[in-house]
Amino acid sequence: PVLCLSFAMPTPFYVLCSGLPRSGSTWSFTVCRLLMEALHGKDHVECGYHEGVNADRHVRRCRLSSSTHVIKLHYPTPTMIRFVLEGRARNIYTMRHPLAAVASYREKFGGSVEDIATRMRQSLTTADRWTADRGTLRIEFEDIVNHTRGQIRRIAVHLGVGDVSEELVDSIDQE
Repeated sequence: PVLCLSFAMPTPFYVLCSGLPRSGSTWSFTVCRLLMEALHGKDHVECGYHEGVNADRHVRRCRLSSSTHVIKLHYPTPTMIRFVLEGRARNIYTMRHPLAAVASYREKFGGSVEDIATRMRQSLTTADRWTADRGTLRIEFEDIVNHTRGQIRRIAVHLGVGDVSEELVDSIDQE
């Protein structure tokens, strides 16, 4: 499929996939990875889960690269927030009702409700910083479940990919 950019991306360019734990951030990471690979080719997209200082280290390591970097994280650092504010990164923030996220987290990973609630609170605290910026697209978990294809298109527009073909949306939806 032919894709076109609607804005010039700085080099390197970062796509951040953040959100409340257990809210769909892995799904958004996959969508962003596939969109960027369709646009730039697999050889020009680096992906990974980099939390906190590891995310900052990753950014320092690849600052001279010409690749697009798709980074999944739940607890952004000031550097990551600054990149979004400066237009050096775009952010997809997924959100789920906090009680549902706590229940899902506990079912998947175990742990005490108090520990899980602390993690959720940390993520929600940064959510206000993320969502106040136009570089962040917020996606609700219910919309991922009920309107998957529409959310893929919203992400493509937010990342500057533009209108994507039905074939690409089908491929991403199947993945």
